[in-house]
Amino acid sequence: MGSGYYYLTASLPQLKFKEEAPFRGEQFLEECGKWLSPGDMKEIMFSAVVCSDGAFNSPVLEKWREFDRAFRQELAEYREERKKGMDRKPAFLAGKILEQVNPLEMEISFEKARWDFLESLSVGHFFDVEKLVIYYLQLGILARLGKFNKDKGEAYFHEICEVKYGD
Repeated sequence: MGSGYYYLTASLPQLKFKEEAPFRGEQFLEECGKWLSPGDMKEIMFSAVVCSDGAFNSPVLEKWREFDRAFRQELAEYREERKKGMDRKPAFLAGKILEQVNPLEMEISFEKARWDFLESLSVGHFFDVEKLVIYYLQLGILARLGKFNKDKGEAYFHEICEVKYGD
């Protein structure tokens, strides 16, 4: 674990769910490169990779990876069993997401659950590398949300689901 990064963390704009990110992840990494030790920089750069080889001793990062992996697995298992016609009650968090009718709202709910978990991990972290890891992961969520385009998605949906009736 590195030293406190007081100036860097204090200078970062606050991130809010569903609002435009103040900058791209690459810009954040570039700024971090000016302040962080090489080890802390690697931790941030590899934080977005879901698979862990245990290279970092970061409780925050391990909790995040455990949550994200379990959450995605629960959603995947539910969808797979539903395809097979099996009746399975999803876990509470997954159930809240899967009850959304609109696929866009489902994806937003998924990202909101991930965001909220990261917020819970940030408690007690103000000027350390874990705070920066959480910030970087939240930037990734905002970047993904920023790519959602309702009109394009709806047009694509109608294109692939269009039923042609006989004349």
